[in-house]
Amino acid sequence: MSNSILIENLNRRTDVSKLCEMFGKFGRILSANIETDSNLSSLCKGHITYDTSHSAHYAVKEMNGRNSSGRPIYVKHEETFTSPANSTESSYYKKIFVKNIDLSWDDYNLIGEFERFGEIEDAKVSQTDGQSNGYGFVKFQAHSSAKMAVDAMHNKMIDDRKLIVQPFTHKDKNKASSDSIKRVQEKFIQANNLFIKNLPKDMDENELKDIFKKCGAIQSVRIATDMAQNSKGYGFVCFYSEVAAAKARNQINGLSYKSKTLEVDFYRKKSDYNPAHSKIKESEKETDTFFSSDRKTVFSFSAKG
Repeated sequence: MSNSILIENLNRRTDVSKLCEMFGKFGRILSANIETDSNLSSLCKGHITYDTSHSAHYAVKEMNGRNSSGRPIYVKHEETFTSPANSTESSYYKKIFVKNIDLSWDDYNLIGEFERFGEIEDAKVSQTDGQSNGYGFVKFQAHSSAKMAVDAMHNKMIDDRKLIVQPFTHKDKNKASSDSIKRVQEKFIQANNLFIKNLPKDMDENELKDIFKKCGAIQSVRIATDMAQNSKGYGFVCFYSEVAAAKARNQINGLSYKSKTLEVDFYRKKSDYNPAHSKIKESEKETDTFFSSDRKTVFSFSAKG
């Protein structure tokens, strides 16, 4: 039996906090969300995942048809993803939800904090009108990497904030063709600007410039640093010419330097596309990822008990 439930016909003013208040008495909530449209208006539909199927069954039994804010709500069990090993969605996951991050963080900060746990496919900081919403998502290639990230990073203090890191358990529903993904990639590539990953931590910007200047005239060089001005291991080189940038990408990607193998790819606009992985896995288009969607979802997770 599923440990996730679907709630329909909610009052438009019901938010995630209210939803958790209504359903928290039936058991420990792992994740909860309210579906919204592109204007962040409620679609009157919510999802809750409990830690046990018993809690979900109890919630359906007690709340289906119950009056809430002047209207009946409809509650039923929701189908969940099943892994190849027949695990439940709450125990098998590759994607995690990261909440309470510093508002100055962008996609690259997420990558910098979580890449040590394994290969990252996607990473995205949620934004509204270019401003961070204080949470984001990281998708790993392997479940083991995601689990290590949750175990190590949940409740960890970074930049005077306690991170909330939990499995992302909402079911992916939308599909996108490989052609549409390719069009999104091409649209947001900045062909004269390069993103360089796996830099030696002792490298400075002059040293980085020296590696790339043989390929053409450089407009700017930047290495990302933390609050203590220590390198985060990635940076950017912007050429005046797209031709020079393409030449640098082809010649320097895979270069061994100070026991590091440099990874070079075109920079992609962080507000629309995640550069964590140069080749997106051509599989699923998720409702909360960087691809445009008519539906968005706002998430909240309970703290560990």
